[in-house]
Amino acid sequence: MKKNIYKTALTFGLGLGILFFVSCGGNSGNSLPKNEYVGNVPSIVAEYNDDKAKLQAEEDKEAKNVNSMSKDELLKKMKEFAEKEKTIEEKMETALEAEKTALKGKELPVVNENPAVEVAGMKVHDINDKYVVFKGSISVKEELANTSIKCIMQDKDGNTIEEIEASINAPYEYGKNGASVGSYEITARIKIDKPESAKLAKMVFVSNQQ
Repeated sequence: MKKNIYKTALTFGLGLGILFFVSCGGNSGNSLPKNEYVGNVPSIVAEYNDDKAKLQAEEDKEAKNVNSMSKDELLKKMKEFAEKEKTIEEKMETALEAEKTALKGKELPVVNENPAVEVAGMKVHDINDKYVVFKGSISVKEELANTSIKCIMQDKDGNTIEEIEASINAPYEYGKNGASVGSYEITARIKIDKPESAKLAKMVFVSNQQ
């Protein structure tokens, strides 16, 4: 029975360690500057990743001692790690909620390089986990083949931070997969998961073929 408990705990420990590694991608640090458009979100996420990495290291260290622990010691350690993980998650959620209030309605500059559309007014609508959600308006000048459009996040020098597909909220039309000529709402979900996100300065809409 004791052997099975140890085996379960070791599996739990290693699995948790792998989960932490995948989710945090290593130690990112937490000293990123505040960004004009996404505020402290990059720093909050970096600190979250840092906390998870430290907890991973601590959990991996304890996993090596699992065979020398009693059942009660083992259960106590498992409870401690679960509570620490919960604290880390709640810390990030609370910080992001505060940023959501501060950033709501903040407008990110837009550059239109796709002649088929014109996008304007991309403002912070929500912060969901590690994503900052921007919503704005799009004028479709030529019928599009789909209801998404390529968007490149750049810093002030034009360096690419991330490429995404922004969603055009066009109504479904029978026999068509894309958006017809007209005006619609557009949504861009930007994942803030890298230090470069702290340098975000503009959103460039380009042709899907670029």
